[in-house]
Order: sequence, then structure tokens, then C-alpha cells
Amino acid sequence: MIPLILAVVVIIGLLYALLGKKKSGNQNVLALIGERYSGKTQLFVRIAGGKVFPTVPSIKNNQTSYKSGNKSYEFIDYCGDNISKDEVLNPENYVNIHTLIHVIDGSDPTKLGDACLFLYRLLVSKAYQKRECNYVIYLNKSDNENFLGKAKIVKRLEDEV
Repeated sequence: MIPLILAVVVIIGLLYALLGKKKSGNQNVLALIGERYSGKTQLFVRIAGGKVFPTVPSIKNNQTSYKSGNKSYEFIDYCGDNISKDEVLNPENYVNIHTLIHVIDGSDPTKLGDACLFLYRLLVSKAYQKRECNYVIYLNKSDNENFLGKAKIVKRLEDEV
């Protein structure tokens, strides 16, 4: 049942993105969310500036402008704390999110439970039920020798949610 729900959510998000259907809010935010040490800031820096250098866990949200084609976005790397996750799920903020990128450390199975909890909170939130945004799960650290593999992570997400 859960795989079907996840598949439907992904398909709806893709259809909205591909068909250009208008959604409420400004839809000008690309948001990175995930647990501490999942690699969000490194991904943020790489996408925003194309550079790779060592980063440390953020103590505040990182934000910059990002242009893709003729569209401009605010690109926000949210801290991995619960306050930032609540900020993302706040309907006043959520309404402006075009794409929510959920970064998961695929090499640390202890973090998957928290990732599942956020996914569950997103799916049951009134903000999400009123307006789905594009939702992407990004499995990070696949080059790490402890990487669990896509199939195991997907199975764990399905089982937990």
C-alpha cells in the first residue's frame, strides 16, 4: 500500500512540474532538508557554486539565489535540526516551495528512522495535503563503503512509513 502511495505522490509531483500547473504561493524556493551530517551543505555548495570543499554542519540555514534557465529561485539549505524541519512544514513557508529535496545519508542506517519520520510528517501535514510540491529523495554518500544500497533504503522507507 505504501509503495503505491509513494508512487502516486511522485507521479503527481512530476505531472505538476511537467505540465506547469499553477500552484498557490510564489513557488520560488528550492529547499534542501535532511539530518545533520547527511551532506546537505556540500550538495548546496556544489549546486549553487559548482565548487567542492570541506564543510561543517550548519548552525543556521544557508540561502542563495539560484537561476535555472529563465527561472530564478531562492535556494535554501535547512539545518538538520527539528526546528528547521518544522519551519519547512509550516504552511506559510511550505506554500512557496517549488521543490523539496530530502537528502538522506545512505551510509548511516541510524539516520533512516528520522528520515522516515520527516517523510511521514510531510505526507500527513495539512500544507502538503492542500498542495503537493515536487519532492525528491536524494540518497547521498553512495561512494561510501558503508552505503546500504538503493533497494535496502527504499525497503526501509516503505516499511517505516
